[in-house]
Amino acid sequence: MAKPASVPAPSPPPIARPAPLPEKREIAAIAPAPFAAPKLDGKLVEQIVSCLAPGLPPDWKRTWVVITDLEADSAKGSRYEAKFYATNSLGDDEGEPLVPCDAQEISRRITGLSDGLPPDRRRWKTARLVIDSEGEFELKYDYAK
Repeated sequence: MAKPASVPAPSPPPIARPAPLPEKREIAAIAPAPFAAPKLDGKLVEQIVSCLAPGLPPDWKRTWVVITDLEADSAKGSRYEAKFYATNSLGDDEGEPLVPCDAQEISRRITGLSDGLPPDRRRWKTARLVIDSEGEFELKYDYAK
């Protein structure tokens, strides 16, 4: 009997492989830079609280400053209005008006923090600095028109 001719077995189709992932340094080069909030340190907050202190009620729990850029939508630049509040309840979002020792200086310090924002985030409508009696603080910007 004749030996059957050996037929090579069909080879499987090639497996599609995904492109290799870029190295980490390549990712960092193409990823957008993280948003860097302006530097608001404890020392600056302490200075602001010391200026607010004479007007704070003895049992205050939270105080805040709302700064509004009155000309944020105009090409004239900025003109700010600052309002100061305090409350003896953490749940109170309206508070009572407060008169600080130097409203203009506090406003200047807070608005100066805008220089640390990316250029496209410097044209905010309002800035709100909230400080509680435990030493926690937070600065938020509102860009709504």
